[in-house]
Amino acid sequence: MIRSIRLIACGILVAVLFACALPPPPPPPQPLVTANCTFSASSVGVLASSYVPDPGSANYRPPGQNLQTGVSLSTQMINDINAAFANAPLAVQNDICALSGIFIDTSSCRDGTINPCTPLTNGVPSSWGYRSLNSTDLGSMYVGIPASLWPIANANAISHARFV
Repeated sequence: MIRSIRLIACGILVAVLFACALPPPPPPPQPLVTANCTFSASSVGVLASSYVPDPGSANYRPPGQNLQTGVSLSTQMINDINAAFANAPLAVQNDICALSGIFIDTSSCRDGTINPCTPLTNGVPSSWGYRSLNSTDLGSMYVGIPASLWPIANANAISHARFV
């Protein structure tokens, strides 16, 4: 009988000890997955207002050869573009990394000016993207972002809700 009491007491003691055991440590954190490039909006060019993205034209020149000179993006434009990249899903970030060029299209701005862009009265924002089939830059991929997203100097881009 004493042996049974000791056995039961020993079992209770073991159960209490295991009940007080620390839980297993959490699994290690997953490695941070990042985009295939280091993106910076400071590399975004500003197109001449006369540029038309038409790689099928006999007079085609890649967009990088049609930039405005002496024009740069405002700090707010750079911040907005960098934030858009940072908030995009990884797959979209990698698609952006694969582009040959990103440009601000000024064709919907009066006189092709930015900082701010004064939208034309009939100014439908012009955004575009294409993969060139022209031998000049075969396979190069470009996108154009409308400058009219920034109609007020040093202000955030207008929201998507204002376009719909």
